Amino acid sequence: MKFAAPASSVLALSVLLLAAPLTSAQAAPAASAPTVAKSNLVTMPGYSLTAAGGWIMLKNTYQGDAALAGVALAGPAVKGKLNPSFIVTVTDVSNVPKANRTLGVARDVRADELPTVVQEFKWLGERTVKVGGSSTLGVLWSYSGKEEGVSHRWSQLMTLRGDKLYTVTLALPEGTRPEVAAAGRDMLDSFKLR
Repeated sequence: MKFAAPASSVLALSVLLLAAPLTSAQAAPAASAPTVAKSNLVTMPGYSLTAAGGWIMLKNTYQGDAALAGVALAGPAVKGKLNPSFIVTVTDVSNVPKANRTLGVARDVRADELPTVVQEFKWLGERTVKVGGSSTLGVLWSYSGKEEGVSHRWSQLMTLRGDKLYTVTLALPEGTRPEVAAAGRDMLDSFKLR
């Protein structure tokens, strides 16, 4: 269902959402098979998650504001293949008019732009979920396509709290081992707002 939003509001939200990552990490060294351990808790302003063992933290981006801290992890890859990636992006949407600062508007803007930024884009599914077992709702998508000529499958969670839009993206390139993919999904499931 589409939500009506003035073109200027949609444009502003589009610009903010285009910054949300879609890419896979490439240069992380090989690591052991991942396992989710309780000691791998990553706590950032506004959210937390449990990182899988064997996944390497690539950056801790503050974008000049600690409340916008993002996380990027690269998972272990099969030799000669792209690394899977897990990325959390926090976007300040306070400059979007309050009437359009909704998960529905963010969902519609992102749904419209994904086919334009992912080669051979194909929707695989969408559902509304409770984020981290709380009452906060999120949109969880699965989609596939190609990046750098390699087939990928993405899972992406979007949720909104106050003036912050949280986008959590798991990218699994072709050749990702099943246990690595499962660990990535466990990290996605562990994402919680604080």
